[in-house]
Amino acid sequence: AELCADPAVSLVSVVCPTYERCGYAITALEAGKHVLADKPMALSAAEAEQMLAAARAAPDQLALLDFELRAVPAVQHIKQLLASGELGAPLHFSFRCLGNFGFLADGATYSHWVTREGGGGVFSAVGTHFVDLTRYLTGREVVAVSAMQHPLVDSMPDPKTGTPTPVTADGMTCANLKLSKGMTTVNTGPAQQTLQKSPRSVDGGSDNAGGDMAAPSPLISIFISGRCPGRPFENNLIISCERGSISFDLLTSEAVVFRQGRDAESVGGGGNAWSDVGTPALGHALIAAMRAGGDLRGACAGGIATSRTCDGPSKTSDVNSAAELKIRLSDLATFEDGVMVQRVTDAVHASGARGGAWVEVDASRP
Repeated sequence: AELCADPAVSLVSVVCPTYERCGYAITALEAGKHVLADKPMALSAAEAEQMLAAARAAPDQLALLDFELRAVPAVQHIKQLLASGELGAPLHFSFRCLGNFGFLADGATYSHWVTREGGGGVFSAVGTHFVDLTRYLTGREVVAVSAMQHPLVDSMPDPKTGTPTPVTADGMTCANLKLSKGMTTVNTGPAQQTLQKSPRSVDGGSDNAGGDMAAPSPLISIFISGRCPGRPFENNLIISCERGSISFDLLTSEAVVFRQGRDAESVGGGGNAWSDVGTPALGHALIAAMRAGGDLRGACAGGIATSRTCDGPSKTSDVNSAAELKIRLSDLATFEDGVMVQRVTDAVHASGARGGAWVEVDASRP
């Protein structure tokens, strides 16, 4: 309430527990503030749509989701490389996150992070980022999911009483995602494309009889484990294409591009893709946008991108002087994107509760 009443505050970052996020975000929007909401956006798609309605009622204010991986220069490079067709069509994306999350560690106590009812679990913590990154890089929506989930820890002590309390959120998620056959309208920045929508085409058939057949949808796999005792943290994305592949390490923000018959090329770096690179870049984009009066189209923020061959010297370029790597506010995730990711999240949990059964996702724009 104090932040919303303070005229010196332009933007409110809503980073409270998930079960409180909807109310706080709507309150900030109604108070005339720009809003940056953490992920997951809400407890359910229904709550997320309430937040979107509040954002649409305040069209002059920014309403964004904290999917900061979009702002990582290496991700921008990957997006443009895939769009160029140089490596051919993407065949599959494989996300792999193995670590020891604090809320699942020995000695941890019961919190909202280990409750499904509170919006916790490893998919909420990390998987939501992977879903948004998939949408951003491919320009396609998720239309169906199959997932297996396990808490990994049966119970944790209540922080006040010490009473063992059942863990209801996922400590491990293994999910497969089907994407729309044809391109859909995903907020992918200035190069965003709007082609014929075909959200239910998941069987590999033609989307529009008599028209051009869309490129095949890449297969998407996500594996996250929040408890791997004694093992070093691993967090990466592998993209395999027809004529090459890409490896992106989220712990270093470095992407390595492999092309047939050529030396591998490394792009990016700078540390953790969330805390060291993505979050500062997102902050710069927001500041630039507010200075430009909230103009989603023109504002851009600079950063540093590093490009080198794996065996050669480093070459660093200023993103502001490299048009192909500019980070624009229009690249960032809106509340609409948040609703789409929340629908996928709900479907993942529903599939997990049904032992991996395929669950369809509403891929129409909210």
